[in-house]
This record gives sequence, structure tokens and C-alpha cells, in this order.
Amino acid sequence: MISKNIRKAYSEVDEFLSLISETERNKIPEKIREIFRIEKDNEYVKGIDPNIEIKEQNLLEEALAIIAMLNLNYICEDEEEKARLRTVYANNQKKYQDIFKVDFNDKEVFGTKDEYFTQKLEEQIVIPKKENIFQKVLNRILKTFRKV
Repeated sequence: MISKNIRKAYSEVDEFLSLISETERNKIPEKIREIFRIEKDNEYVKGIDPNIEIKEQNLLEEALAIIAMLNLNYICEDEEEKARLRTVYANNQKKYQDIFKVDFNDKEVFGTKDEYFTQKLEEQIVIPKKENIFQKVLNRILKTFRKV
């Protein structure tokens, strides 16, 4: 199932693709463009203004990520520009991960990895109970009666 938010992002991407030149649009494989057309939310229209920069359009983050990926993989032909974009995207990803680490310190939430794995290991280890001689004899007698 595709979420409502992703369908809205697909609508924004489809609208964006309708605004770029046919030459640039045709660089993106038809099957990919078709996915956006088929899976988009037909009731949602963003109203992208081609006279305003894309970063000022208040597009959904998912739509911006898709547009960035399409630009990097299909539209952009200059290898130096692609390398620059990859660096920018990697830096943005690192910043995002750093923010996530500050907001959600996994050691505070889950404890250290060693503590976690030790706890899981202890939960899985079954220590066999030692039977005393009296219990062994009783179990054998009971076993004999069960067979009969």
C-alpha cells in the first residue's frame, strides 16, 4: 500500500515533470513517469509556480527527494555537477543523521549493544534442571506406567 502522503508527493512530482522541458522530461524513463501518473493522488493539486524557485514552493520532503534523485540519475549530464550534488546530498544526510542521534540517543533508549545482546542471550539460554536421584527414579516409574 502506498501512503496518502507518498501519493501527494507523486502528484507534486508529476506536476513538476509537466513543467520542465520535454527534452529533460524524456531523459526520465517512461515507466518511471508512468508510475507517478498512475499512483498519484488525483484530488491533490499543489499548484507549482514555474516563476518561483523550487525550494520556495513548500513541496513535500518526499517530493523534493524524488525530484533530486531524478535530477541526479537522469536529467543532469555533467559529471562534475553530479559529483557536486552527491557531495551535497551526502552532507545533508550526515546532518540529518546527526540530528537524529541527538534527538534519539539509542544508548539511552535501548542501553548499550553489549547489554542488549547479553539480555537477549540470557533470555534464549535454557539451563537444564538437575534432577535428584529420587526425581529420576520417580520419572522412570511414571514413564513405565505411561507405556502400558
